[in-house]
Amino acid sequence: MDSITQAALGATVAGAIAGKRCNAKVLLTGAALGTLPDLDVILDYGDAVQNTIKHRGFSHSLLVLPPFALLISWLYCRWKPDTFWTLSRVFFLTVSVLVTHTLLDAMTTYGTQLIWPFEGYFELRNVFIIDPLYTLPLLVAIGVALFSKSRGGQWCQAVVLISTLYLGWGYASQQIITSRVEQNLMTQSLPNQQVLITPTPFNTLLWRVVVMDDGKYWEGLASVFDNSERIDFVSHPLGSWPLEDKPDTLKGLQAFSHN
Repeated sequence: MDSITQAALGATVAGAIAGKRCNAKVLLTGAALGTLPDLDVILDYGDAVQNTIKHRGFSHSLLVLPPFALLISWLYCRWKPDTFWTLSRVFFLTVSVLVTHTLLDAMTTYGTQLIWPFEGYFELRNVFIIDPLYTLPLLVAIGVALFSKSRGGQWCQAVVLISTLYLGWGYASQQIITSRVEQNLMTQSLPNQQVLITPTPFNTLLWRVVVMDDGKYWEGLASVFDNSERIDFVSHPLGSWPLEDKPDTLKGLQAFSHN
């Protein structure tokens, strides 16, 4: 997801956990933690392809983030002891912000290496990488929390629920389209071994459908508001590597792009 959304989600989750203790410092801390996993972009793995492939790797792993959150929390509590913000509370806030970041990324196209160092990208593809309908409520909650000390935490809690329901709607919408796609593949005699169904930019109503096959792929659009069940597909040639052996960079890029 885009950096603004991740920072806004981090701030809102932190505010929701803080409750009546929600204030500007908590929101800023949440925003910083929400951005932290994406700082792996400053690392150079040798070339642009490797930098793209290895993004959302170790810094997004559910095997790395909890112990990292515990370390951050312990250091904070050693530096600034507080009777309310105990180690357990600081850890819960920190790990919640970090984990929600990586789980949100796993809902977008290309997915996330949730169990790095083990291989594999996890993805639901039920939300576009930039979706104002998801981001704007988060920003509203932050704005209210900054100017309403007594109700800021409640607003953050409500918006965390609303934003989660929106992601649930995205998944439900995707399943509606998936059912139509399966019927269309049968009636149009198209292959069904590798099918990608992803939202088009900024919404969860219109979906892009890509059907992969040897040497070609079919592409179509489907909306939850379509009057007809039929999906019109357009065939495109699919390039292939001319040599028998593929370089490791190409193999990684193909795995990343589902090609």
